Amino acid sequence: RLLLNYKGIPYTTQWIQLNQIAPHFKSLGIPPNPPSLNPIPYTVPTIRLPDGSYVMDSKNIAAILEEKYPDPPLHLDSPQLAKVEEILPRLFMPLRGILLPGIGRNLMTEESLPYFSESRSKKYGSLEQMERELRGEKQWEEAKLAMREIAALIEGKGGPFVLGGEVSYADFNL
Repeated sequence: RLLLNYKGIPYTTQWIQLNQIAPHFKSLGIPPNPPSLNPIPYTVPTIRLPDGSYVMDSKNIAAILEEKYPDPPLHLDSPQLAKVEEILPRLFMPLRGILLPGIGRNLMTEESLPYFSESRSKKYGSLEQMERELRGEKQWEEAKLAMREIAALIEGKGGPFVLGGEVSYADFNL
């Protein structure tokens, strides 16, 4: 929705429980993500375009929006975007023992929580074990290194955005 708001594109939001994404998308006839691009068949965000087609995955959505609505530009070809995408896993992975269990506890509905816990445990390992073992000073220090890289990237262009004075898709990633 951030990109739609930024580009001034009107939209409506349809909220759906996490455990209902795949059945709902199948019922709409949305084809799954190609396994070579994403091992998860159905993902959000997803948008429905005016022609009735659907696009899943934030970056794919950004590309189609940029093609159809080029102003204001997202600068998807910016080398700074590639740097942000390279840094973000180094920020997220150390904090997963805090973030993932916290998301489950604080953001998931009762209906979606079992699906969230099971699917994230398959991908990352036991959330309970992760929370016990990956919550220390070491994780914060690793994340701090990534945050310093992000800060340097922004400061290197004079801020306040990744490209300096202009908003780009890289900023929406952050």
